[in-house]
Order: sequence, then C-alpha cells, then structure tokens
Amino acid sequence: MDPTSYKGLCSFLADGSCSGEVKPCSSLLTSDGARLVEIRSGVKAKSLCTKHFEKWFQFYELRQTHCCDPYSSHKSRTAAVKTNVVSLHMHLQSREVPDMKVLLPGQKMCKRCAQKVEPLLAAVTIQQSPQSSAPSSQSLSQGPSDLTNLFIQAAGGLENVISGPGSVSAQPLAEPSTTPSTSQDLFQDSSVEEVLADVSAGTSDCGPNDPGDSNWGGPPDRDVFTGETLKDRTFSSETTTSTKEDPNDPTFVPDAFSTLNAALTVLNVEKVDKRKLTNEVLYGTEKIRKINEKFENLITEAGGVVHPPFNEEFYSKTLSALKSKFQASKNNSDKVGVLSIALVSMSQRKVLEEFQSVGATEHIIRKTAALMEEQDGILPTPNLKKASRFLPSSDVDLIKNFYELDDISSRAMPGMKDYVSVREGGVKVHKQKRLILTTLTELFQLFRKEHPEVQVKFVKFASLRPKHCVLAGGSGTHSVCVCKYHQNFKLLLEGANFKKYDQELNTYYDFLGACICNPPRAECYIESCCPTCPGTDSLEIKLKKLLEDNFVDKVLYQQWTSTDRCCLETISKNADEFIDVIIEQLKTLLPHHFISKEQSKHYKYLKENLKEGEVLTVCDFAENYTCVVQDAIQSYYWKNEQVTIHPFVAYYKNSSGETVSTSFAVVSDYMKHHVDAVYAFQKEFINFIKLKVPNVKKVIYFSDGAAQQYKSKFNALNLSYHSEDFALQAEWHYFGTSHGKGPCDGLAGTMKRNAYLDSLRKQLIRSPLEFFEWAQKKMTGITVAYVRTEQVQEISSFLQNRFSKVLKVPEIRSHHCIVPVSKGEILTKHYSSANAFQYVPVEAIRKLPSHDQLSEAKYVAVLDENNWLLAEVQLYDNDTQEVLVNLMYKETSTSTWMQSEYEEVNPYTIEEVLAIVNPTVRDGIHYLDKDDITKIMWQFNAAKGLVQRIHH
Repeated sequence: MDPTSYKGLCSFLADGSCSGEVKPCSSLLTSDGARLVEIRSGVKAKSLCTKHFEKWFQFYELRQTHCCDPYSSHKSRTAAVKTNVVSLHMHLQSREVPDMKVLLPGQKMCKRCAQKVEPLLAAVTIQQSPQSSAPSSQSLSQGPSDLTNLFIQAAGGLENVISGPGSVSAQPLAEPSTTPSTSQDLFQDSSVEEVLADVSAGTSDCGPNDPGDSNWGGPPDRDVFTGETLKDRTFSSETTTSTKEDPNDPTFVPDAFSTLNAALTVLNVEKVDKRKLTNEVLYGTEKIRKINEKFENLITEAGGVVHPPFNEEFYSKTLSALKSKFQASKNNSDKVGVLSIALVSMSQRKVLEEFQSVGATEHIIRKTAALMEEQDGILPTPNLKKASRFLPSSDVDLIKNFYELDDISSRAMPGMKDYVSVREGGVKVHKQKRLILTTLTELFQLFRKEHPEVQVKFVKFASLRPKHCVLAGGSGTHSVCVCKYHQNFKLLLEGANFKKYDQELNTYYDFLGACICNPPRAECYIESCCPTCPGTDSLEIKLKKLLEDNFVDKVLYQQWTSTDRCCLETISKNADEFIDVIIEQLKTLLPHHFISKEQSKHYKYLKENLKEGEVLTVCDFAENYTCVVQDAIQSYYWKNEQVTIHPFVAYYKNSSGETVSTSFAVVSDYMKHHVDAVYAFQKEFINFIKLKVPNVKKVIYFSDGAAQQYKSKFNALNLSYHSEDFALQAEWHYFGTSHGKGPCDGLAGTMKRNAYLDSLRKQLIRSPLEFFEWAQKKMTGITVAYVRTEQVQEISSFLQNRFSKVLKVPEIRSHHCIVPVSKGEILTKHYSSANAFQYVPVEAIRKLPSHDQLSEAKYVAVLDENNWLLAEVQLYDNDTQEVLVNLMYKETSTSTWMQSEYEEVNPYTIEEVLAIVNPTVRDGIHYLDKDDITKIMWQFNAAKGLVQRIHH
C-alpha cells in the first residue's frame, strides 16, 4: 500500500495534538520498532502521525534529559547522566523488582539512582524468548542516519550499541539479501574480503564474524565504543554468559572495539583511541564524520551520487518554527514569506498537509508559489491591491476624533488603573482609557449617518480605532456608572429577545425610530408634542402580536431598581404587562435619549467653534483619593486621610487660532461636595484662567447635573452674579443625566494613579497638603491649587446672605442650560441648542430700572396700591424721576389688556415701576407673554415685602 494514500487516523488521536502526515506502522517500523513504541507509550499503535513517530520512537531517547526517578525520591527534576540509558533488558528486569517503577527503554537515570538500581537488576534473571528479543539492527536503522547503521553492523548488532552489556543476547546478523545494500557493495573490494576472511579465521584482531558461525549468538563481552569489559561496566548483568578472549577458543566472539578498528583499517582511517572515546564527548561524532567522508569519496569514485545527509531533528524543529510563525503572523505578507521558505524543499501538496492545521489554504500556497516564480526566490512581496479610493488624512483624523467624542462614541474611564501605554512621537506615554459605548458596527453606522460625505468601509473604520479606546468586555472595562434609563431598556429587550422574531427590532434605536418621524425633529422627542409622529400605539400592537405569534406568555427580565439601595432584580411578567412596561419606559427614554445626545453634540459644537476670548470649561468632582502608606502598621488602616480633587479642563483659542486645552485641579482637605466648595474652587480657576488666557471675556461651563453641586437654585443664583464676582460673562450647560463622564475623569484618574504608585515606592503622601506638594512636583502637565477648609468656610459665610433671598427655579431638573441675564435673573432652556427659553428670577430683591431704560421704554408695569397695572409710557422726567403713563385695564385675564377710553396721564415714581415689558399688540389688545408676567410678579412680590432696593 502506498503510504501517501493512507487515510487512517493516528493511534494517538485522543491526545488531541496530532500533526503531520499519518502513515501505517508497517511502513514506518519493523515489528521490533513497533514493540518498542508499545512499551514506551502503552498503546499498540497501528498508525502514527509525524509528531508521535518522533515522540515515541525517533527522538524519544534524545528528549530524555531528566532522571526517570525509579523510586519517586526526587523532590524536583534531576538531570540525568547521558550514558545511564535504560535498555530493553533492563526494562524486562525492572518488572521483577518490587516497589520500583517499571523502567522504559530509552529512559535515563541520574548517578545516584543508577547506583541504587544496579544491584537490584543484577539479581534478576530474565529468560530470552523469541517474542522478547531486542530490537534488531534493521529496526533501529530507521534512526537519524545510514552511517549509524554501518556502525551497528560493524559492531556486531544493535544490542551492543543501545542495550549495554546487560541486554538480551544478540541475534545473528541477517543473511544478505539478493540485492546488496550500499554498505555491502562497498565491501566487495578484494582487500576488504581478505580482511574479513582473516577475521573469520581468527588471524585478525577482530576474530570470526561469519554470521553463519555456530559459535555466534552470545552477547559481546566488551562495549562497542569503549572496549570496556562487560562485567566491569555499570548496569552489568550477572546472568550474561561471558566469552573467552582466546581467539583460538571455538567459543571466541570478537569484541565490538576490535571489529570497529578492523573496519577502519580497511577504510584507511585512523583507529579508535579507547581513552578518547571514553573521555571526550565529541570524539565519536568526529570519527563518524571522517568515516562518512571516506564512504562518500568511495561511492563517488565508484560512479555513484551522494546526497547530503538528512538531519531529521533540524527538519522537525525548523518546520515547527515555521508553523508557529505562520500562526502568529497577522498579515498576508508575513504568511507568504513563511510559506515561501517551506516551498523551497517541499511540494505544494506537502506544504498544504503540514500547514493546513495552522490556517494555510490552498489558495495562499498557490499564490506564494506564483510570487516566488515571479520574483525569483523566497520571501516575495505580495502585489498590493490598489485601493479604489485613497482615504485623505483629514478623513483619518475625523474618524480618530469621532472615536473620542464624549458620550457619543466613548467616555473617559475614571479609575486610576484605567490606562494604556501608547507611543507618541517615539515616546511611550500613559493615556487614560476611553470605553466605547456601543459595538463597532453601531458606531460605524452612527459615523456614516453624521458624515455621509466620508467614503470609508467598516474594516478601515475599525482599524483606525485608537489604542486607548477600548471595547466593553476587555480587561478592566467593568463599568458601574452607566445610565439607568438606557440600561434598563436594554435589559428589557434582552429579556424579550425581539430581534429573534423581527430583524427590524435589533437595537433600542429601532424602538425609538418606530415612535417618531423620519427624519425626526426635536418636537418628536420632547413630551411627544409632534402631531405627525406615529407614537407608541402602533409599536405596542406590533409587539403584542410578535409575542402572541411566537407563543410567549411570560417574559423573564432584569431591572435596576432603587429603594433604600440600588440593586439588579429579576422580574417575571406576563406578555401584556411586559409590553406596558416597555411602552412606559420608552416614553421616558425618548426625551432622555434626545437630551443626552443633544448636549453632547452642543459640547462638541462649542469646542470646535470657540470664539476669541471664550473659554470652554469642563468640571467635575472626582472620587476622593485615600492616602496610603507603604509598610504601615495595622491600625493605620482606620486613620487613612482622604483628599478632595476637583479638576477643570479648559479649551480656548491660542494666538495662532488653534484650539488648545489646559488642565487645572484643585486639591482640598474640605470633604463636602456642595455649592460652597464649587464657588471656592471656581474662584481659584478664574484666577488661573485669567493668567493663562489674558484676553478671556466669557467662560462656558459644562458639568454633570449633580443637584448638590452644580444644578441647583443656589448655583444658578451664583451664576447670575458671575459678571459682578469675577468680571467675566458666563453660561452653564449640563450633560444628560448619567451621561456626564468627560476629560475630568481621566485627569483625576491620572493624578490618583501616579500618587498611588509613588506611595508604594515609599513617597510619603499622608494628607491633602502632602498630596498637593507632590502634585506640584510630579504632575508637570497639570496646574494644581490648594484650598483649605478655612477658605471654604469663609466663602460659605459670604454666600449665606445671598442664599437667604434665593428663589425656586421651576423644573430645574428638566432644564440643561442656564444663561444669566443680570443679577438675580436667568434664562433656562430644555437643551442648549433650543431656541425657546424661560425667564426665571432667582433672587427675591427689588430691582429698579435705570434712567436710560425708562427713557427708551414704551410699556411698564406699575404698582397701584395692592395690585399692579399695565401702562403705556408717555414721558419720563429725569429731573423729578417720575414716569408719566396712560393706565390700561384688564380685559379677561392678567395677560390681556386694553387701553382706557380716557387719555388720562398719571405720574409714577421709579420705586413704583415694577418692570419694563414688551406686550404684543393685535387689534388694539395688548398681550403679555409668560416671561413678562413672571418678571412683573417677581417684582410685585418683592415690592410688597420691600426685601431690598438696589439701582440697576
């Protein structure tokens, strides 16, 4: 049978690590070789792959580098002595020794174990049987080289080479076959015959070596290589019959050493020196090389062709290294290079057999062969396919920047261990990780929607992802600050698995889109006030039908719930109730999703379109840092001090017109995170930014909506005083709820991470002040200020009087933009880019209009006893500071006014003027809007209480 057509499986397939070509044992091994494999592995193999052939036969002995430890006495692996090799005879003897492991042929022992085992094996007598004969020279001749076979034959048998003096009696050499072997042809010369005849007659040093001699059959009494007497050698067997050394004795057997020297005499090669052979490690190898050269010369002179010797070990290691390199290669260019090396000495079919297990295909092998022919040699360069369109560097930068958009594509991770090492300009730097908020597929679709002009494929888009923008699920990406509204709705969809029944409902975007217009408008999201939106009714009917058609009666899902604490609960509801929950949450999610995206989009717009003199500032409280001390005593754990860190990241235009950023952080020992601390830290930041940007005129704040810190009536009142307190205009914008992660989190995480690492290096950072001093020295890219508790307390005393007159801001939680008008007056918006706004007074004070305002005013609201009236201004007398007006009367409500039939002019003092208003006039009727009425009522209530009088 042709081995190449063999279709069987390796007998060691259960190991799960087969590789290479599988061949039947009958074509690989003789019966003795197969038995040797069976003894070593415990498996009666019928077929072997290349890997297991090398493991159990070809390189088994070579790979035994440690003692087999017959008595399990070694606590660790002990190196074996190369010459202490276990023979087949020793294997048979070891079976009869109690309380000792059975030794396997080819294993090795250390010196101590060999000395212990030797007398035990010597006491065992093994009877030779035809089935237990030692492997013949023919079976081992399939080893590393043919030259070894010549040595074996010259030595009188394989047993004398591998078994040692304690092995089973050597079998007679096989009769020569009708077709002489190469080694036999070499000895057809008459001089060789004469020497062999001398040996047979006993006249040579070697003694008789006729295979047919009746005296042949006992084991030699000397070692093949050393000539050492068997009874003096380690592992000698007392049961082996010694032969006499008298050449004239009919039982005389020539020792291997004499036989080898006789053969070397024929070849005209210097004889073997017994001492060197015993003591010098490479002596035998060098002697074999010289004999091999002599044989090659003789064959060449006889007209033959000598092929280079095949180094099986080198071949195996090289092939294994090439496979590993191919499997590790990430691009086709490297894979082609590996395959080209293999194709030098292997056919394409053989390369496919060897490399198919590591991912090679017939196509890439054929392409590699074609490239080698085309480019004349190995390591060809694949012809790069010309791209249909070159992606400009501007588009590349656009994609990379898109990955870093806050709350749209990714968000900065706040942890001090959330960083990666990247190279920038050839220097390795640490960059804070950014967690991508969706899958890359969803992000790619979002990019194409926002930038349809950029022609880019998904593969290219994914390859441009910055290294510090990590995907969820990787190491360290466990996130605990996600949006409750989004997450709960996603958990609902996971529980129902609607995408299994309808591919149009794959993500929560599909559910949002089913309820609003296409393309949607802001009105579609805000309180469902768009009359043309399909709404949730049609979606509700569709979802109920999906569950009914698929026989879903109950749905098991999870939800984040908040009672006394927040926890993840598993809930079970019937289909109708579950659909009601989805619709209810969808109505809440629609405006929340819109606000979060709009605020992030407005932040991006402001950042890209900053005007000269404007500073965009992102601020947030970081989680307090807990000081650690290396090698601290146990009780110190309960006294660790904490540090308040409040970072600011500011963006502005430099003198070249480029948008640049700067980082500022306040470190404090004040532990409360409320509006007083915000004002104190804000004061430090304003002082810093005025030095950094001398031409600053306006500060635009962006933060999360934490009520205790930023989004409250107290902070709104402070913002209305921003111009007076800091001589700078200001606005305050808020990210969507639970969507406020930004660059401040990365800045604080960097500071805390470096402080922690330096603390472990025994840098003392035991208090907020020491943290500040450390940060000033080490955090060179961040300007750091220190605010003491006493400073915050002084600020609190200053603000106490102001806050005593603060007014409630209606629906402040649903507004995400505050723009101050003047002291005590602000405008609020649902989202920053909205055109509509709401006028809100935030301080209970009496504000009197200025002379210039009254000179230009057309309508005012005046105080008339216990009521207020709308009046048309006729004249303002600057000398008497009186306003002459025509009073109007209410028609139906406070918002609708008519002029009086009597054109009577009434004087009112400035103190009696409540507000300047701008009514809308239609058909003689004057209509006051909501903001005008709010302003009038604010001043009317303040005038009645006479809280405070100030001139504008």
